[in-house]
Amino acid sequence: LSVEVSAEDPLTQWFRPSSARSIRTLQKAIHLSNAADPTPGAVEEPEWVERLDAISCFFYCALFSTVRDLLHAFRTTNPTWLASPDSYRHRIGPGEGAIVQKFEERAAHLANKLSVRIENARGPGSAVFTTGTAENLAFVDGDFDAALTSPPYATRIDYVKGTLAELAVLGVGKSFLLRLRRITTGTPVVSGKLRLGKGNLE
Repeated sequence: LSVEVSAEDPLTQWFRPSSARSIRTLQKAIHLSNAADPTPGAVEEPEWVERLDAISCFFYCALFSTVRDLLHAFRTTNPTWLASPDSYRHRIGPGEGAIVQKFEERAAHLANKLSVRIENARGPGSAVFTTGTAENLAFVDGDFDAALTSPPYATRIDYVKGTLAELAVLGVGKSFLLRLRRITTGTPVVSGKLRLGKGNLE
């Protein structure tokens, strides 16, 4: 597989280009096994993530965990947050062999956690999961049985920063990242001023 990595690739804030290229090669391999999306989609149109099949999602979880493990040196006092190196010279450069080995270990670990038989994974009584935001609900009142949401903490927490590694794997750029931070519950990057007459926050 031939994968090019640009200087703007979000993985390069922690990894040297050669290491980022190895991670992107694994990502491309995941998509080559998915006929619906043979290549990663554009970050400005993140709906491509919704079209991934179950096997691709499984391997993406393994890739997320792999990158998290490799970035352990950048963990902060908040174990889910990652710091950025002081300079490009302090980026890490794990070799392709080490990255692939870690990916295989993570995939095996996740596979051992699976306990649902494949024939029971989907059926006539299977639940349907729909994602969305409170700003634009995709259903009417009484149209669902349960909602899984983030609790409305009193303190303003930047949840997006806790998933920077995973978002970097997905290729999310700075502009999309900023928009995501602005619409996330509890985000600290909005002013909190009410724009009169429109009912939304600036």
